[in-house]
This record gives sequence, C-alpha cells and structure tokens, in this order.
Amino acid sequence: MPVTLLLSVGGAPGPIVYSIRQNQPEYIIFLVSAGSRRLVSEKILPQLLQDPGRIPDHEFIVTPDEQDLGLSTFVLMNEVPAALRRLNVTDVEWPQLVDYTGGTKTMSASVVWASSRYPCVMSYIGAADAGGRTREGLGTVVDGREVCILRQNPGTGSSEKYPFRLRQGGTVSFEIYPRATGASYTGYFAARRLKTK
Repeated sequence: MPVTLLLSVGGAPGPIVYSIRQNQPEYIIFLVSAGSRRLVSEKILPQLLQDPGRIPDHEFIVTPDEQDLGLSTFVLMNEVPAALRRLNVTDVEWPQLVDYTGGTKTMSASVVWASSRYPCVMSYIGAADAGGRTREGLGTVVDGREVCILRQNPGTGSSEKYPFRLRQGGTVSFEIYPRATGASYTGYFAARRLKTK
C-alpha cells in the first residue's frame, strides 16, 4: 500500500528533506504557514531531486495562523481528507505516517492532535545524542546527525499505556468543537470526562 506522509514545515529544510528520504512516501501533505510555503518550493523539493531522487505527488495545507492551535487543528481536520481525495488516495481516512518535526510548536501540536484518533505512525527527526544538536544539546538537530524516530500513535493505543489524567480517577478526552460565526472561524476546546474502568 502506498504511504502518505503528513508533515509540518517550519524554517529549516534539512529535517523535512531527511524525513521524506527516510520514510519514502508516495504522497506528501505539507502543513505550511504563509512564510514556510515558499521554503518547500525553493529548498525542499529541489533537494529531493538530488542524489537521484524524485518528488512525490504532494498537496499543501496552509494554516491561516501558525500560532493558533485550535484554528490550525480545525484546518487540518477539514483539509487533510480533501487533500487525500485530490491525491486520489481512497484507501485510508488519514495519512499513515505523520511527522511533527517542523513548523512552530503550535503547528506540530496541531498535527499530533488532529492525528490522535487515527491509527498512524508518528515520525520525529531527532539526534542520536546531545552532540547532534546545537546550543549544547538543546537546540536544533545538526545536518548530518539526524535520526528518524518512529512510534505508533499513542492516541490509538491502550489507554492503560498512555493515560491522560486531569486529576485522580478521571481520564480526559479532548475534542474540538467548531463554532462558525460568519466567515471567520473561532475555535474553542472542551474537555469531557470519561468513565474509567
């Protein structure tokens, strides 16, 4: 089955190119901001053509505000299924592989949150050790020192393995409720208590 990769893009092309090369998707959906969209066209896609390479079929989803978690998540939840249809991917509801390495922290969080209900694999480009990062091991990953970390989506696994606790005895599920007020979208979040066994 061809793999579709959803990934968030920020200002550093290196980790994005590394993720695409390591994961070798057939299709890509880029979550970009107005500022990072040009980076894909000018830096990321040209690098994929080097060292004999290819550019996978791809789509762009542009978040209107890379600092608004609710809006970015809402846009993903609405636009990813449409992007899959445009790519003619009809055998899955959501991309099988999700990389949250790039973009603002808000964009990364929105990619993970929107993907949390789907059985996908999460990908993160990190460093094997502290020497593979700038700022004494706390900064960005140094080009050439990347490692691709893949983990099953904890949101679709056992709640015993990954419990989310608001307070003792209550498990919390986070949901997004869109509220349309005219042409603009205002998102808000609600936590719903679930019964625990």
